[in-house]
Amino acid sequence: MLKCYGLIFVKVTGPYWNLVTSGSVPYLLLYKSVQSLRMYLSDCVNNPKLLITERQWAAEDVADIPNGHLFMKKLLSGDLEDTVLLLDTISVVASGMVRCIDKQLVDFLPGGQFGAMPSEEDLDHTKFAHSTNLSCEHHFGDLDSSQRRRPNASLHHHSSVQMIKRSRVNLMNWFDKMSSNDRSSLLKNARKEGKKLREEHISCEKNVLNEINKDMSTENQKKGRKRKNDIAEEIENEAELINMNDDIQFVKNEYVAVAYQDNWNLGIVHQVSDDSKTLTVHFLAQTKNTGHYIWPTRKDEQQVNPRFILRHGFMPECKNSGRLWFVAEHADITKAYQTFSKVFF
Repeated sequence: MLKCYGLIFVKVTGPYWNLVTSGSVPYLLLYKSVQSLRMYLSDCVNNPKLLITERQWAAEDVADIPNGHLFMKKLLSGDLEDTVLLLDTISVVASGMVRCIDKQLVDFLPGGQFGAMPSEEDLDHTKFAHSTNLSCEHHFGDLDSSQRRRPNASLHHHSSVQMIKRSRVNLMNWFDKMSSNDRSSLLKNARKEGKKLREEHISCEKNVLNEINKDMSTENQKKGRKRKNDIAEEIENEAELINMNDDIQFVKNEYVAVAYQDNWNLGIVHQVSDDSKTLTVHFLAQTKNTGHYIWPTRKDEQQVNPRFILRHGFMPECKNSGRLWFVAEHADITKAYQTFSKVFF
């Protein structure tokens, strides 16, 4: 396969690339090379050995790659002609290149826009045209530099200035050879057509700005809807949190998790008021280890509203001979506290 690609480069893509980038063939005359190349590749599909012979795809190979004969000598070393895999690969690659030419270079094929001999007038008008778009990279760089110098100028201004700069030598030589009447007529037509072109460019810029504003409006509407949904969900969560302990009957010696502004604390219910609106809770002290609690040396007793109880009905695990208590539900209670604190604190 590697030898196949090497042969394709030496015999096809390398010479064609040099031919196009050399500037020796006018753009409107490229049809001869394109049609000759397609015919050669079509023959290679049916007869892959053709790529191994000395036959070239162009009658005058003026764009041969440097040291092409050395490449061919290296590639032709060995029993290439008897290699079935190489010939099959050449046929497949040539077939793909024919399809690529039919799709991307269709204008240069018979019946295409540039598929026949152009007139002398068209050749004269397009003799400065580039055969490739490689110069576009330089054009974009110049345009970027021009926009940094005059960021508030329109794209019409930047493109016009860059177009004149790129062709200024040929343009001035052509302009100097014109008569005074032709110059006056040219400048008059240039002002007239330039005004129309500017209006078209301004219209295009307005359309682009309108599309940008439309996209931004749609994005803002989506953010607004998301914000409303979040608020509605928060209100719903708040309603659930407010009413979550209304119907619960707390009992004495029940472990509870009570929410405060800074954190939640573990305690045990010592007493329940007659109206069940107040609980007397003895709190445990938290240790350095997450989820582990001990009884404090001094009794920590607080009056608690049942509304601020996050969890109840659980039993901490006794460790270290009854001197340490571990809450297995610590992570779930902490997550519930984060939601609770956003609503109430």
